[in-house]
Amino acid sequence: MKLSRVLILVGILSLNVGCGGGTASATPTAYWGKDNHSTTDTAHNADQMEEAYVDQQFSSIRQQFVDKGVPVVLGEYAAMLRTNLTGDALALHKKSRIYYINYVTRSAVANGALPFYWDVGGLIDRGSNNAVLAPDLLDALIKGVTP
Repeated sequence: MKLSRVLILVGILSLNVGCGGGTASATPTAYWGKDNHSTTDTAHNADQMEEAYVDQQFSSIRQQFVDKGVPVVLGEYAAMLRTNLTGDALALHKKSRIYYINYVTRSAVANGALPFYWDVGGLIDRGSNNAVLAPDLLDALIKGVTP
């Protein structure tokens, strides 16, 4: 049986801000993006896999699949809120989350992938009312897919 259609599903778990990825060690990343590194909590800065890495990965995906007519869905990416942070550290972390979501979404779309945000309970209240808990993240997602 010959398959006439294929769809590729990719995920970016290693870049998940606050989920342990984005650095060479097991230290969770709280701050992501060239303008969002902490000067006081440097152990939680992403030290690799930032903007250039994201662009390179999506460019490669575009060349290998999208340009050949194979649809690609970015089916798993998120930016978890680091609730243990306070003050300026929390503010910088929230800025990093917004930037990360917007950047990854824009890069995916620019390279022909369809982004599907993986909500871990921080964007939408999955309880009875389905309220938006983080309107700034929702706005970042929308702006990421809007030219």
